[in-house]
Amino acid sequence: MLLDRLPGEGDHDSDGPADVDLPGRIEAAGGGPVGTGSAGSEAAGDLVGEGLEGDGSDGNVGAEDGDGEAGGPPRRGLGPPCAVSGTCGGWRWCSGTGNAVGSSEREVMIMSVRPSFVVTGGAQGVGRAITARLARDGHVVVLDVAERPSRWHASVTLVIGDAADPDSTREAAGRAAEAGPLVGWVNNAAIFRDAGLGDASATDVLELINANLAMAVTGCHTAVNHFLANQRDGAIVNVSSHQAQRPVRGALPYATAKAAIEGLTRAVAVDHGPDGIRTNAVALGSIATDRYEQYRAQHPETAAQLAALHPQGRVGTPGEVAEAVAFLLSPAASFINGVILPVDGGRSANGPDPEAT
Repeated sequence: MLLDRLPGEGDHDSDGPADVDLPGRIEAAGGGPVGTGSAGSEAAGDLVGEGLEGDGSDGNVGAEDGDGEAGGPPRRGLGPPCAVSGTCGGWRWCSGTGNAVGSSEREVMIMSVRPSFVVTGGAQGVGRAITARLARDGHVVVLDVAERPSRWHASVTLVIGDAADPDSTREAAGRAAEAGPLVGWVNNAAIFRDAGLGDASATDVLELINANLAMAVTGCHTAVNHFLANQRDGAIVNVSSHQAQRPVRGALPYATAKAAIEGLTRAVAVDHGPDGIRTNAVALGSIATDRYEQYRAQHPETAAQLAALHPQGRVGTPGEVAEAVAFLLSPAASFINGVILPVDGGRSANGPDPEAT
């Protein structure tokens, strides 16, 4: 019989051990540097840039030409993504404003920029892998409630704060903008606590739902308003779970919040697509975080149980999630908006055969 809940099932904020020290800087929200040390984190990726689990690209994500219709509305800020030879951390933009790439009516000056990103909950688990991947493309500000300072790569800044706190998210956006134009925001921070309608009060259940939903809403609010204030296109990726569509027992608050986050993703995409802001989500299957590996070591049968759930016969890696997030943030995904992308090895498409032995 399959377990109702296994570590790694949409669990992208695992409370792993402090086991990685990497060079860099730490800042507290609203304050200055707070020193160096080690934070509770998982070694889901190497922030020194030596690669992650999975096949992983070389980070040079180019944009396609995508010639638009002449006379379309001008794009703001950095302008449209351009397909040109060579990249700056995988990114190229047209300087100034103007019509779509390929227009013969005006000379388009090409400007290379090294952008910045914000990743909430990026100090551990899947979030750490996303941070490592995006650090190959630009500067990354991690917003996390790390209890102790951690050392990071020079392209990563840790801001200690709550992802549901608007002051902390604005601080993260400001730190990112100091390093380069903020073009991407990842709402990865999440918590998982069991609570059911039969064993918890309605107030307790609502508090748990809001704990997850508030972080995504606050992150989207800060990102959208930063992009609007700077008249710049931008991209947001919310990290969801297969449980938004197919919950497992004991995950009612988590599954409900993730379903709401997917609705939020579509609504923001519709409301702010005209502003040049794309919003998408990744819906994760079971991912091999350190927490999952520790559980599997204690329960060897876990591997076979999860193989039965995933058509690919295995769980995913944090690096595979990171590549999907990096793509959705990149100019290569410039016409992808309002999408919930399963990153689950086919789990959401799998219908187990009741007659199978």
